[in-house]
Amino acid sequence: MHGVASFVIWLNEEKFTRNRVKRFHRLRDFQPLPKKEAELEIARRYFAGFGPVSLADARYYFKENKSTVLKWMEQLDLKTVEVAGEERFYLGELEEAELPDCLFVAGFDQLLLGYEKKANPFFNPKYIRNIYTLTGIVKPVVFYKGRFVATWKQDKGTILLDIFEDITQQEEKELNHYRQMYEKIL
Repeated sequence: MHGVASFVIWLNEEKFTRNRVKRFHRLRDFQPLPKKEAELEIARRYFAGFGPVSLADARYYFKENKSTVLKWMEQLDLKTVEVAGEERFYLGELEEAELPDCLFVAGFDQLLLGYEKKANPFFNPKYIRNIYTLTGIVKPVVFYKGRFVATWKQDKGTILLDIFEDITQQEEKELNHYRQMYEKIL
């Protein structure tokens, strides 16, 4: 795995708020995990936090080959579930959660980075270029009724939407209402 940290830093928030300066310190007595243990711990956190995910999702997230990811998966007590005809893996318990009708999601959010682009469960792959640019930019999106339907950006206090998904006039009206609510808190 690329980029495993060799040490941990700590932000002294008291000094940060008083002096408005970020100060980082190495933790005393910190003993970093050996590389293989650290990689397995990151994999454990991924499957616990993002699951259920496919093998392709995990390979995409870690930028690792199939055999490396499978080795981690074998060491973890993963459970499986079939989603849309595909086996997906997770760690822990799947809990039902209520989703809000609308979320304005930041670019590079984990909902966009945690899954293989072409198999992301939250949007139709035909809209991939509306979200991911060829230069590596991941645009902010609007999560509406369980799927990504638009990208958004802020311009001088106004939120501009670029709706790419087919939605009804009523849904567009609701989306505009959510946009106005979000503008008020920005």
